[in-house]
Amino acid sequence: MAKNSALRIKPINNNKKRKRLRIRTTKEDRLKERAQVLRVKDRRFRRNLSILTLLSFVIMGAFLINAKKQLNETKLEYNKLDSQYISYELSRDRLKTKLEKTIDIKEIQRYAMEELGMIYENDDNTVYVNVNR
Repeated sequence: MAKNSALRIKPINNNKKRKRLRIRTTKEDRLKERAQVLRVKDRRFRRNLSILTLLSFVIMGAFLINAKKQLNETKLEYNKLDSQYISYELSRDRLKTKLEKTIDIKEIQRYAMEELGMIYENDDNTVYVNVNR
């Protein structure tokens, strides 16, 4: 038959009686191979653990920096409010002393007696009024 024909014939396997190559490994060789495989796995595990540790430190550092920033902002706001509070207290005290200086009891008493003609109360100058409805 031709090679390019529509029907192809499967090749026949004539190698049924051949000798197969077998590699026999000793127990020591298997242990060495197993140790090599375990070393590779151990290296991978250590690498992955190192990467995970590094990432966790980076994330904790980022959180720490963010917390420090918020703390500083809160401190600044506290200091501002504290200074405003002190300013308001000083203003209140200043106004209070100004009010106390403007209201002088002796000055009011002098004005009432001299300018308005008022006198102290006693039985001679007291009048009682009875109002019935």
